[in-house]
Amino acid sequence: MSELLGEAQAALDASTALFAELDDYTGQARILANLVATLAPRLDVLTDQLADFTELAGLGMLAEALTHEVYNQTDRLMLQASSATKKAQATRPQNRDLIQFARDVTSTVSVLRALVAHLSPSLRYQRDSLETIEMSGLLKEVRDHFRSRWETSQFECKIALTGSDFDIEINRGRMLQVIDNLILNAEYWLKEKLERDPAFKPEIAIDYEPYRLRISDNGPGVDRSVEDALFEPFITLKPKKQGSICDVDQAGRGIHGRF
Repeated sequence: MSELLGEAQAALDASTALFAELDDYTGQARILANLVATLAPRLDVLTDQLADFTELAGLGMLAEALTHEVYNQTDRLMLQASSATKKAQATRPQNRDLIQFARDVTSTVSVLRALVAHLSPSLRYQRDSLETIEMSGLLKEVRDHFRSRWETSQFECKIALTGSDFDIEINRGRMLQVIDNLILNAEYWLKEKLERDPAFKPEIAIDYEPYRLRISDNGPGVDRSVEDALFEPFITLKPKKQGSICDVDQAGRGIHGRF
């Protein structure tokens, strides 16, 4: 009888140890489940960001190839327009229609080259070069670029430049990339507000002083839901495929300059 009781006690002890081990595994499983629940949304975000980075790389290569080709083709157009103008002027009587057409072609090509030139400093082969930039001149260039852009889309927005000038030695392309991205983001939300309120007057203010640059607008402001993650890659409240492909943080990475 005592032997049976001993065996029963041993079996009970083994069962108790087994259940204790199972409880330990259960606790670890709960911890892992909580980790998975915490990490799963973050992994989804990282997956989307990786896709965006891939798209960004592809767009960069495409922009570089497109810019190179635009310069080549516009060079040919400028030469052909110049040649046509000389021939038209040499004929008697002068072919005024051809002269005017050649001038229109030259004017259009000049505008196209100016727009492409705004993109050119951001391309790979120019991203690492530093140059001394007068801040007021750079900002006037940005203002003129967006004025031309908005004229074609019939979007009325005032860009006000105020401040004290200073020079900075920096990569021009990266600096333009940061400023462009901020203004493009402002443009999107100003247009959204304008659709809801036709009487709204969009304004963007750029204030600069040694050695600060402030860009603000009179739009709806930053949503509280993205305040903490605002400078993470590709964080946006815009609909998919409408967000800027380059976020503020990524645009600003690699900016190194001297005042």
